[in-house]
Amino acid sequence: MLQIESTFDVQGDFGDSGLGKLLDMFRDMSDHDEDPGRFVVEKVIEKIPAPLRWAAEPFEAVLGAEVNDQLDALVPGAGDEIQAIAGALSDRARKFAIRSVLDVGLDAKGRKTGTHRIETIIQVFKEARLELPATELGDKLAPATRIPITLGAGEFEISEHRLKFPAGTMLSRALPRLVIPGVLGKVIESAALIARWFACADTAAKVAEKLDDPRAGAIAMTACASASKSISDQIEERLAKIDEEGRLRLEGSADEEGEGTYPAGGWRGAFRIDKEVEASIDPQRNTFSTQEQMATQ
Repeated sequence: MLQIESTFDVQGDFGDSGLGKLLDMFRDMSDHDEDPGRFVVEKVIEKIPAPLRWAAEPFEAVLGAEVNDQLDALVPGAGDEIQAIAGALSDRARKFAIRSVLDVGLDAKGRKTGTHRIETIIQVFKEARLELPATELGDKLAPATRIPITLGAGEFEISEHRLKFPAGTMLSRALPRLVIPGVLGKVIESAALIARWFACADTAAKVAEKLDDPRAGAIAMTACASASKSISDQIEERLAKIDEEGRLRLEGSADEEGEGTYPAGGWRGAFRIDKEVEASIDPQRNTFSTQEQMATQ
C-alpha cells in the first residue's frame, strides 16, 4: 500500500459568504485606534430609535473612550488585546492549512483506489499555533472519502472529489484557545464577544447622562442588550451556515520518482463556501510526501 501525506494551504477573501461577513465583522472591531469601544458604542446607538439616536450619535467617540477605560480598569491593556485578537481572527482565519492522508490500494476488483481523510487543521493566530485534530471536529468533519485513482505512464492521477469541511466549527474551536488571563478569557470563551465587553447598565446610564433625559437610559439599556444578542446570534448563525455549505473540492496528480513511488506532486482545487464563493488552494504549499512504497503488482 502507498500512503501519501500532504499539507496544503487554503486562502481567500471569501467575499459575501457567511465566513466572509463574519471575518469582516471581526475586522470592523479592530481597524480603528478607538476600538473596541468605538465598535461597541456604535452598535448600541444604531439600535436606538430616532430621534434619540440622532441626539446620541455626537457622543459616540466619548462613550467609546469610556468603554475602553472600563475594560482597562478590569484588565490593564484589555482593549488592545481584544483589538489584536479580533484583527488576527479576521486576517489569519482567511488562511489555514490542512494536513491529510491518502491511502492507496486495490478495490475488490483489483482496481487502484484511494481513501482520503483529513488529519489536522492548522491555524496561526498572532503568536499562537493552533492544531485541531480530526477527533476534535467529530461528526462535523467528513469521513474518509473513497476516490478513483489512475496510474499512467510515469504519472499518478487522483480524481476530483469533495470533502465536507466545517470551517465554522474550526473557528468556534479556535476561540477558546485564544484566552487572555482574567476577565477576557471568559469574554472569548463565551463566543458572545460583544455582550461581555462592557456593562450595558453603565453604558445606558452614560447615554442618559449625556442626553440629560431619564428616558434615554431605559431605551439605551434595551438597545444595548439587543445589540449584544444580535451580534452573538449573528456569530452563531454564520458559524452554522459555514459548516452547512463548506466543501473542499480537490483533485491531484504526481509524477513517478521511482518504481512504485509518486511523491512529486500535489493537490489542485478550492474551498467552496456559500454555493459559489471559493478560496483557492495555494499551489506553492500543497506537495505530497510518500510514507510507504507500493508493492510492485
